[in-house]
Amino acid sequence: MKDKKKLMISITVILIIVVLVCGATAAFLYSRTNEGDAGADTGKLDISYSITPKSITGNLLPTASKSDGLVATAVAKLNAGSVSGAFNIYITPTSIDGLNIDALIWEVEGVNNGSVVYTNSGNFSTATQNTPIKIVNAYNLLTTDTTFTIYIWLQGSKLTTAIDNKTFSAKISADSVNVTGTF
Repeated sequence: MKDKKKLMISITVILIIVVLVCGATAAFLYSRTNEGDAGADTGKLDISYSITPKSITGNLLPTASKSDGLVATAVAKLNAGSVSGAFNIYITPTSIDGLNIDALIWEVEGVNNGSVVYTNSGNFSTATQNTPIKIVNAYNLLTTDTTFTIYIWLQGSKLTTAIDNKTFSAKISADSVNVTGTF
């Protein structure tokens, strides 16, 4: 009988300890999750951007200057309260047959507050219809407007054969992702 009584007391003591540990752990975790107000916009990527025009097309004549070709503009910025964000811009050729050559050039220049903050260039030699080409790669947006000017032109000095009756058209698009690791 004494052994049975000792066993019951031991079981009761163990159950009380388990309940106390669980209660203390729950209270600690509850107090940690309610510590301070994180705010409604915490962790939200909030950007504003526009692209003009979103679709470009034209007959390209050989030229020596990028400004004599096709031009598009994208303007982007982080809105107040946004987490840090990276911005990407794409050119997706919708008609490029016969123009996927080294002489068809693209260039992008990003300007913020009068200073050039991003440049990139390439050509359409490996381009295929409806396959995006990333021309701006993970540019860290600022809270002020960054204007990206996109140029597409046929550089006359690189032409080795005649280009007759070829029309180029493409869509300009963009996306963004939050930059992890910053709060």
